[in-house]
Amino acid sequence: LYVDRDDGDISFRKYFTDDVRLATLNSINLEYKYIKLSRDEDDDIKVAYDYPYWGKNCSTELTNNIRLWYTMLDAMLEKITQRL
Repeated sequence: LYVDRDDGDISFRKYFTDDVRLATLNSINLEYKYIKLSRDEDDDIKVAYDYPYWGKNCSTELTNNIRLWYTMLDAMLEKITQRL
């Protein structure tokens, strides 16, 4: 979890080392609007969710953002498990 103190943007990251084809990661990226899967420089799988803060219309409740992150992460990991 990283919070940019200047503008309030929040970044969530999870890394894991399962052997998943890039085509599988790309197909899951097409299914999920807010979460991004990619490979990092060590060839680990990186799951990313960035929550930009745009002012008063955005949720400032950190617990809501954390809950959404884990909900999306669980659903995405289940998709990866199904495709292994």
